[in-house]
Amino acid sequence: MRKIVLYILGIIGICFLIPIFFTTEFKVKEVVAEEKTEPEKELLDIEKYSYTDFEKIKLLHEDGSIEEINLDEYIAEVVSAEIPADYELEAIKAQSVAARSYTIYRIIHRF
Repeated sequence: MRKIVLYILGIIGICFLIPIFFTTEFKVKEVVAEEKTEPEKELLDIEKYSYTDFEKIKLLHEDGSIEEINLDEYIAEVVSAEIPADYELEAIKAQSVAARSYTIYRIIHRF
């Protein structure tokens, strides 16, 4: 009986001591901000554009016809197809912003 108690106490002791040996303190490094070089600044510049440049967009249909449509109408149709109308208003607004951003990105990069 005494052996069993000693084994149990030994196992409990090991369970508490092993984490102490394997854990280390987090070392905190002080990060100093470096000034960006000229090429890095150029890479970080975001393309500037005006939404008025994209008032109308052209859609190519499967039958080969091209339809010119107002961007706001297109976004309204896309969002209504992607998200139900009974969702929260903020979710619909966020989906509209995402759809507009993606559409303009695709127009600019055309791939």
